[in-house]
Amino acid sequence: NTPRILIIGASTTIAEYMLPSLLGEFKEKHPGINIRLKVSNSVGIVHMVEDNSVDVGIVESPIANKNLVVEVCWHDKLVFICPPQHALAKKPRITVDDLQGLPFVVREEGSGTRDFINEYLAKNNMQLHDLNVNLEVGNPEAVKSAVEAGLGVSIVSQATVVKELKLGTLAVRPLEPVVWLVVGLTAAPSVALWTWVGGRLGMARAVFHTAASRERARADRAPSTLFTALRKRPSRGRIDGSGVRVAART
Repeated sequence: NTPRILIIGASTTIAEYMLPSLLGEFKEKHPGINIRLKVSNSVGIVHMVEDNSVDVGIVESPIANKNLVVEVCWHDKLVFICPPQHALAKKPRITVDDLQGLPFVVREEGSGTRDFINEYLAKNNMQLHDLNVNLEVGNPEAVKSAVEAGLGVSIVSQATVVKELKLGTLAVRPLEPVVWLVVGLTAAPSVALWTWVGGRLGMARAVFHTAASRERARADRAPSTLFTALRKRPSRGRIDGSGVRVAART
């Protein structure tokens, strides 16, 4: 049998905290599909979708590209994190005023989480440079490690701190006002493409929605924000009836 291949591009947060369980369920439902995963920040993944390096892209940031159509699926929240002994660890909710003057740890440019932090600050008449940003790092684990070490406070996706919350290594507090991260599936708005996408979009929708419901019930939280970008790849094989590319013989 010729293998069917699905190439997925995922942002760092999604690849580390969401995809393992999602792909496990996907493989159970579709054992004949081989998955290849490429990881980058959100900007990098969108570029991979645009140049056909991946079949599916999953990121946490809004997609501004008008050539891609987005279908909303679910939501997550941004939360404030600090060491358990920090003065703000006991405060019920955190506002932008609470962040003033505190050493702040932030993700790199191109990160979807950073984009949402920028939006949150802008809605409250602030910008990132108004904060005391003393450390910029390239992934969620580095953010959490820096905060645990007392190098600052930060804002992260709720999905990334489930373990630390259980272990008590970080204090996690909601933001005021609440910052929701939108989850969606997206594809290029082409009639011909939708014929190809149909099967794959249906599979992704079914698997992601089922996994989202399971995660909410198990952890009492919403899964992390996903924007999934699908685009037709160059002809390097044929598209079968389910919408999955069949690898060309070499």
